[in-house]
Amino acid sequence: MGSWLAGAGGWPIAIMGIASLVVGWTYTGGRWPLSYHGLGEVFVLAFLGCMAVTGTYYAQALVFSGAALLAGVGVGALGVALLAVNNLRDRATDERAGKRTLVVRFGEAFGRAEYLAAVGLALAVPGVMVAAGLAPGRVLVTLLAAPFAVAPARLVLRTRGAALNRALTGTARLLLVYGALFCAASW
Repeated sequence: MGSWLAGAGGWPIAIMGIASLVVGWTYTGGRWPLSYHGLGEVFVLAFLGCMAVTGTYYAQALVFSGAALLAGVGVGALGVALLAVNNLRDRATDERAGKRTLVVRFGEAFGRAEYLAAVGLALAVPGVMVAAGLAPGRVLVTLLAAPFAVAPARLVLRTRGAALNRALTGTARLLLVYGALFCAASW
């Protein structure tokens, strides 16, 4: 599939595909796994957010778009929120295994704040895009996803360990609803 996309979209798609494969492998593999050194959030935001959305837009329109890049920040921020919950849940085992996530490095309070900031950033993106003239006002319908953030945020703030599995599920649901609403409003 990637070869077909690269053939249709040219060298930018090939470069994005190769870079994604390399980062995907080095995220947990190789001699210096990115996720073991507190770099997971950066690469989730960049590749599962910005590059995925911008690359998808480029594959269809064959032009790069600042609006697509900004939309990718919202999606990527929710990916970071998922990672923050996972890292909060696994803090003790990650620390014993030598995995130096941001939560291991800076503590649970940091992880909780990171989660709230990531969700807040995602929910701010549609308004920023409309205010900047990068998206039509109907993109604000994406904010209907906000109530899906309440339950997982409460869990992140109040629970630890395996109880955070429900926050993972809730955050994944938030990402799904957010993405579906954003896509529907962008047609």
